[in-house]
Amino acid sequence: MFVIQIIFILVLGLALGSFLNVCIYRIPRDESIAWPPSKCPHCQTHIKYYDNIPLISYILLGGRCRNCKEKISIIYPVVEFFTAMLIMLLFLKFGLTFNFVIGLFLILSLVIVFFIDLEHKIIPVNFYIFLVPFILRFTEAMFLTKTGIFFFIIEYLGGGLFGFILLGLIKIISKPIFKRDALGMGDVYLFLYLGLFLGWKSIIYILFLSSIIGAIFSVIYVIIKRTKESEVPFGPFISIAAALYLFFSEMILEKFNFYLMFEDLIFILRHS
Repeated sequence: MFVIQIIFILVLGLALGSFLNVCIYRIPRDESIAWPPSKCPHCQTHIKYYDNIPLISYILLGGRCRNCKEKISIIYPVVEFFTAMLIMLLFLKFGLTFNFVIGLFLILSLVIVFFIDLEHKIIPVNFYIFLVPFILRFTEAMFLTKTGIFFFIIEYLGGGLFGFILLGLIKIISKPIFKRDALGMGDVYLFLYLGLFLGWKSIIYILFLSSIIGAIFSVIYVIIKRTKESEVPFGPFISIAAALYLFFSEMILEKFNFYLMFEDLIFILRHS
């Protein structure tokens, strides 16, 4: 039974990865993700179903369009592969539970943000998407936990508000310091989204991890390119940090509990 579940999850992950490729290509171009069917980006020929099998078709066709023989970007199989692997990790961590469903929607969102912001330096915001974490967490609070609606308000609505306000303040404060926008509004809204999904405790950790990852990448970029210009989009680093928190939150909160350290500091100051 477990082997069958593994195969099902892999097939699901590859299929969703193929769909994410459509989203990543069309969303920045303001095209519908539902219609028309997939087509070659070079000759605009509609891709037949047998040439649209995730990973396999790319390998069999040698990474080229069957019709015009132009090369197809390696990004397509990369998205399919990593989406499948991330969903497999979700399954191994949560099993087929409600937490798996929550993690699935978050991972799909993060993959889209990662690749769109990496190429186009934008994080597309559709306010309807905020209904997804809201509905999922509200359903969990009402039917699947004993803490109920109060916990939902404090943990998740509070998390979204905390993320939005914190990143908004950083955006405002950093502009006169760096003489430009260090953050885009897309980054601010992304933290609102993550707070709704992962709760208020996640915000500081994701901000810290994404800043560290971004700083390391920027240094490497400057060294390789031999240029002082190291402006890179922040969305991919936020996505990586959020995924790390999703998979390793228990370990992170145990080893690096900023909130507990802050409470200890307040206690020491009060009794000094």
